[in-house]
Amino acid sequence: MVGRLKLGDFMHLHSILFAAAAFAGAASPAIAAPAPSHVYELNGSLADALGGPAASLVGSPTLGATGVSFLAGQGLSLSSADFSDGQTFSIAVDFRFDDLIRYNRILNFDGSDNGLYIHQGDGLGAPAVNYYHSVPYNGATFTTGDMHQLLFTRDADGISVYLDGIDALDAAAFSSSAVSGAVKLFLDDQTEMAPSGFVNSVCTFNSKLGAGDAAALAAGGSCGNALQGSGVPEPASWALLVGGFGLVGSAMRGRRVAFAR
Repeated sequence: MVGRLKLGDFMHLHSILFAAAAFAGAASPAIAAPAPSHVYELNGSLADALGGPAASLVGSPTLGATGVSFLAGQGLSLSSADFSDGQTFSIAVDFRFDDLIRYNRILNFDGSDNGLYIHQGDGLGAPAVNYYHSVPYNGATFTTGDMHQLLFTRDADGISVYLDGIDALDAAAFSSSAVSGAVKLFLDDQTEMAPSGFVNSVCTFNSKLGAGDAAALAAGGSCGNALQGSGVPEPASWALLVGGFGLVGSAMRGRRVAFAR
């Protein structure tokens, strides 16, 4: 006959279960990235993975299986319909520049010479994130030939830029940083030549994001991985958690044997 479990036995089993769950979470934590409103994975298609308007090629860059390669005078365009509020929004871009000139435009919102750049020159030393005409702040390292993730985020109070999850620029909300038409990526005006490069994903968000969001997006790699950021444990976590339940089951069977005397 199987004896009754005492309170101490339940406490022992509870401790095993809690430890198993904690170990699974600590070994492979889920990264909760913010949910995007539009995702352009650029994997042979300009379609929005969430069903919004497609992106457009400008200047005949090359759309490949993993992204878009661009030269001077080439880039992408996003529809203003991607932004429910032109004053409050965020854009994440996974890209590289293969070379740098003095000003290397990443984003333009109003068709003027203003916009977000990587700036090299004027005795600044290392390339710096710059919102033209703002004072650049080199709070993160930019290197040519390497993939980087840039997050531009804005509301009526100001703009912030994160490079690879690191705060790179904070400034006032310049009027030229609001969406007033199509948003252009990597396209400069006719007075300057832009560098060549590659972009493999673009995501937009209908809110201003913070440092924690930037870190989560950077940790996820491509911004398109934000689609996976539901907080659900990763497969390795599930395996460890199931293993923990197995330990609990073994412990319970052992106690049945001990009491059945």
